[in-house]
Amino acid sequence: MAKYKTSCLVSEIKGSIGNKTFSYWKGIPVVKKRIEQRKKTNSLRQGKIREIFEFLKSKWSSMSFEDWAVWDSYAEQNKRIKSKKRSGLMSTIGNWFYGNIAFISTNQLLMGCGFSFIQKPPFDKPQPLLPATDLPEYSKWNKDIKFKIWLPEDYPDRCVVQIWIKKLSKTKELPYIMAIVPVPSSPIEIKIEKIRFYVIKRGKRKILEKNLNKIGNSKILLQMRTVAENGKFSMPGPIHKMELINHSSCESPQTPNPLNSSTLKPLNSSSSYPIAKNRIRFKHP
Repeated sequence: MAKYKTSCLVSEIKGSIGNKTFSYWKGIPVVKKRIEQRKKTNSLRQGKIREIFEFLKSKWSSMSFEDWAVWDSYAEQNKRIKSKKRSGLMSTIGNWFYGNIAFISTNQLLMGCGFSFIQKPPFDKPQPLLPATDLPEYSKWNKDIKFKIWLPEDYPDRCVVQIWIKKLSKTKELPYIMAIVPVPSSPIEIKIEKIRFYVIKRGKRKILEKNLNKIGNSKILLQMRTVAENGKFSMPGPIHKMELINHSSCESPQTPNPLNSSTLKPLNSSSSYPIAKNRIRFKHP
């Protein structure tokens, strides 16, 4: 924020010119940088999220006082979700202190997984278990990533698994849902062939999707969660850490190690950086 003085020719300036805005602060004329309004993203996923949210808001407003009270009671019993921070890679399901938040958060999760919304909260439904998997906590891959998932026990309702993924890089990458997979009690195979990540070109951030064998050596984080059709969901699972090793980078000729036996010289030999002698003397007893 900068101040300016008016003159006899110009007594008052208001409005914006370019990226500068002229206004008053406590009666003092000031000029500030113009705040640009954020444009709404028009991606298919963001549009779907806004559409679901508007639908659920209209559904909540049309419900009766009795239905509101039931969801308030459900929210009161589920105060375990108190933090708005991410649980690893996954977004939170809401801060369940009020009925409308519990209703919208639960149904947003359901509709985002392809299920229908529910009018009544799932009071007596059991919580689904985390999916079991043969994917180790640490692993290395040089092509597609393949692993199996399954439910450890049979569940009375249909379940899907959200697979969240994130690429570690210098830019601030955001985790995203790579797949939503119906999961039975028998093992099914999951195959990851592509991954999305951000790149900065000409000062603008763009989203790219590439095959795993074309992105070079990379580190990837993966996390899963089970969502049931009745509105119950599991807690986020452990984070699996994977490394992609590209063949082309492994087979490229390595640069010689500057600290090998042929280049090292004895400490007492003459060099461009001579070692100082007798800087510290120890007295013999």
